[in-house]
Amino acid sequence: MEHKNFIANRIADDIASGRTPKIVLRFPPEPNGYLHLGHAKSIVLHDLLAEEFDAELTLRFDDTNPKKESTEYVDAISHDAAWLTPRFSRTRWTSAYFEDIHRCAVHLIERGLAYVDDSDPETMRLMRGDFGRGGTASPGRALSIPENLALFARMRAGEMAEGAAVLRARIDLVHPNMNLRDPVLYRVSHAEHHATGKDWPIYPMYDFAHPIADALEGVTHSLCTLEFEDHRPLYDWVIEHCFAVLGARPVQIEFARLEVEGIVLSKRKLNALVESGHVAGWDSPALPTLAGLRARGYTPAVLREFAVRCGFTKANSTVPAETMAEVVRDILSPVASRRMAVADPVEFVIDNLPESFEVEVPNHPKDTSFGTRRRLFTAKLWIDRADIRTEAEPDFWRVYPGNWVRLKHGLNVLIKAVETEDGKIVRVVSEADIGSRDLKAARHKAKTAIHWLSDAESFAVPAQHYGPLLDVDGECDVNCVTRTTMLVERGLEAPAHYEFERLGYFYFAEGILHHLASLKTAGARTR
Repeated sequence: MEHKNFIANRIADDIASGRTPKIVLRFPPEPNGYLHLGHAKSIVLHDLLAEEFDAELTLRFDDTNPKKESTEYVDAISHDAAWLTPRFSRTRWTSAYFEDIHRCAVHLIERGLAYVDDSDPETMRLMRGDFGRGGTASPGRALSIPENLALFARMRAGEMAEGAAVLRARIDLVHPNMNLRDPVLYRVSHAEHHATGKDWPIYPMYDFAHPIADALEGVTHSLCTLEFEDHRPLYDWVIEHCFAVLGARPVQIEFARLEVEGIVLSKRKLNALVESGHVAGWDSPALPTLAGLRARGYTPAVLREFAVRCGFTKANSTVPAETMAEVVRDILSPVASRRMAVADPVEFVIDNLPESFEVEVPNHPKDTSFGTRRRLFTAKLWIDRADIRTEAEPDFWRVYPGNWVRLKHGLNVLIKAVETEDGKIVRVVSEADIGSRDLKAARHKAKTAIHWLSDAESFAVPAQHYGPLLDVDGECDVNCVTRTTMLVERGLEAPAHYEFERLGYFYFAEGILHHLASLKTAGARTR
């Protein structure tokens, strides 16, 4: 692996001891939404472990809640998972094990370890007690095994109304871990399932179905995020008491979930944005879903490296927002062609240029295999407003009256005037040192070089810049997208990644520039 972690060490120990000679892993999303950045971390972890230990890796849909699931989500998850890694060797469905899970439930009833409870949800909640008070038994706990088998058979046959009864495990009503206080294993629901249709009027709870599916698939190490740590005793209880039916003993290991500054990863809140129409869909580039991140221009290599840098640890922590930008720069710098762009254009005139001429510009400053391109240098150009001042300022070496600057790859020019209207800079007038195409022949030196675009070879493109997706009063605020218009060189290909000199990394697709990361040292290079 690129980085060892406590899970890899545990798996290595299990292999060395002979407990699990062949490693089997699974990634089990629920198809109730699109995958997001947090899921990417989990997929990358599974991918790295599968690579290191030559493990079988399964994509398993945890489809036990038909009211929230759909084939749209199934298709999207399948596509996104395959986009992030090709290592999933098979796809499985928890719904394919409904008969096996039902058989385990009957097995528990027959051993006196499960019973049917017809208490209403509020009564059941009160009977479970709280952290300072033990639970109390419901009348259903005293039913005989034959009575419970008959009631559960009625649930299975669809003879009970929605929510009329549940099947509960008989464990411990006063256990300090609330997850072990006779948890619900099955509930009645007449919702139509996307895969099984109306075959089942009852559905297993996640905590019951999950360990059974793991065991049936031969999973050796069941990896989940840290919020399931308190559920592990129930996971182990199900495996222990259904072992006679299952014949396998997977182990659950928890790791810290992903938390990133300024990014909301709650599927419920993201779904609310989609349902309310605040975004066009789950694939909106404003969202941290894998579909949205892909539309914005992030690559599998970027997300993989991001996950690795976040680390796979046991302790929760929050990743700085700048980490993603650092990864983008490191991954895209070697592969992104360089181009010129102007974020806030101001007209720049060279009043003594006798004629236009072409300059040859490298497409990458460090890799000659990218080749070069030719650009037209004309008397009317565009430069960025951020490079201009109406008068000299301390430590500012760019455009102001009386200063010499170099137009990159072109000429040295003297700034004669900075024109304004209503206090806003609208035009710069300059005079060129015509012989300075060859820097060695320049009669006047310039302390800095600025980028430019020819009026004859530039065009306007809409650009989107993405700020934090903040959590405001418990809900997402999508006012994180700033829409502007930029001038860019003609001849941009799409879809493609570019580094615009002094502006940063952008993804150009469907006529829109998506900003991915700024250049870390942009401000220092041209003062």
